[in-house]
Amino acid sequence: MAPDETHEERGPSALEGFHREVACWPHGEPLPEFFWRDDDVTRVVPSLESFLQLSDRRNIPIAFAAIPTQLTSGAAQAIRASKLCRIAAHGFTHTSHATADQPDNEYPAGRASATVLRELQEGQKLIKEKARDRYLSMFVPPWGRFDVSYDALLARAGIVSYSGSATAARYSVPVQMDCHILTEHGKAALALDFVLRRITRHLEVRRSGRLPRLMPIGLMTHHRTFGSELEVALDEILEIIQAAGFRFVDFELIDRVAARAEAGQAAPLAQSTKTWGGKDGLRLPQPGEPDLSFAELLLRKTLPQPDEGFVGLERVLLEIAMASPISVLRYTHLKDAVSALPPGARVLSAGCGKALAEVALAISNPDVSWLAVDIDPTRYQHAASIARNADVPNVRFAQADLDQAGGWDFGQVDAIIVSEVAMYLQQPAKTFAALRAHLNPSGTLTCIEPFLTDGDPTLLEKLRQHTASLHGGFTHEQMRTLVAGMEVLSLCNCYWHAPDQLLKMLWDQMSATESWGLVDLMFAMAQLDLSDTMATHRREATAVKIVARATTLP
Repeated sequence: MAPDETHEERGPSALEGFHREVACWPHGEPLPEFFWRDDDVTRVVPSLESFLQLSDRRNIPIAFAAIPTQLTSGAAQAIRASKLCRIAAHGFTHTSHATADQPDNEYPAGRASATVLRELQEGQKLIKEKARDRYLSMFVPPWGRFDVSYDALLARAGIVSYSGSATAARYSVPVQMDCHILTEHGKAALALDFVLRRITRHLEVRRSGRLPRLMPIGLMTHHRTFGSELEVALDEILEIIQAAGFRFVDFELIDRVAARAEAGQAAPLAQSTKTWGGKDGLRLPQPGEPDLSFAELLLRKTLPQPDEGFVGLERVLLEIAMASPISVLRYTHLKDAVSALPPGARVLSAGCGKALAEVALAISNPDVSWLAVDIDPTRYQHAASIARNADVPNVRFAQADLDQAGGWDFGQVDAIIVSEVAMYLQQPAKTFAALRAHLNPSGTLTCIEPFLTDGDPTLLEKLRQHTASLHGGFTHEQMRTLVAGMEVLSLCNCYWHAPDQLLKMLWDQMSATESWGLVDLMFAMAQLDLSDTMATHRREATAVKIVARATTLP
């Protein structure tokens, strides 16, 4: 494309500014990814075919937002033939129901919730049938507007991700992936310098920590507005982005969450992005501003800040944040357990499960070594892969059956962590005694058990079924027996049910030891917005975190 004089004059400075910003990112630190969404797909037109060819040639996935009632079989078939592209629902009929004094909106306030839910469900069904294996569980509202009063209907319709504009409200879907930069203005010449300046601005606010660093930068197009000149300009922008080392988002995370939802395993997940309003599509948060997503609260208050400089850490932390609030609590408990350990300490995580917390803590504590074991190696396979790819040498993984007490070769360690494991063990007290034999004289064992009940058989059966565990939960007396003989240093009530019973049990237990510990009643779960079945069961139970030292040393 022959650029106009204005483009020729301003283009180089915008390009130089982009490269200067890229150079400011620390070497080896992950860069944000880009997200490409194209709207208003209905039928096959030359520009759609060009976009599909561009996607294949540049190996860039595109989320095509298709109007469910208008998407033709031919267009769906063309997208299905691509290597990477996917199809998401773009409203239902793309018809505005706004009043005369309102901007266009298919889902303004005031529509019947039953009607909105039916359209969401039918729209997903239509896209699934036409897209087949290229279906993407994402809802893209026409004109970027969807009234927040319908928030809960997204989950009820089985939708796990939402994509709006840079000024989109936040919704309770697991993943919200908005578009920040509109790359065209009608059929006018695409202003390359304008797009590059916007991209540079988004990189700058991420690098400075004012937005999450790994929050994808969303590019939005409308293929039907593109002619050959616009396509050339778009290709030039994509070339600049890729040549600088940036990657484009695939849809693995959304697929993973959708699979959990279909299997009935989805928990309330943290939102992965946060958007800010403003005329230019970006408004920086003000100091003390309370309007924060769950993931940002974690990044600010619970998880390490991005500027701590640990390569690969933020990506793992975001995976923890997206997994579930419970995974975040597990991370914080493990972090507390290793916070006071000296350099060179060795930690055994017994029953590590997915072990994302262990990898994150190994990255942020390079002087502490981890051995993470679980009966099922497939559970920690993903974490082990992350550790290998990120070159994290201080975390190892091994298969071990904790019911085979005494048959292990763990060596001597400075700390043992057993988190939400005892309910699966045949003889928890025997396992704990065998684990304590691996502790160094000053070492500690931390046990976190989530379901401590008053013995209600109905609740215990619910817990057994929901966790697929042997015990489901423990009564206060069973927990007293479990920790008998331990030198209890501290105990913490993690959930708030029946604190009086727990307090008495903990006081009796600690007063029987030679050293005084600390009873610290914490109601951490009350701060989280949990609404699934597991949360209901957790609210009917209490949980205890025990920190103990072995009384009999090897």
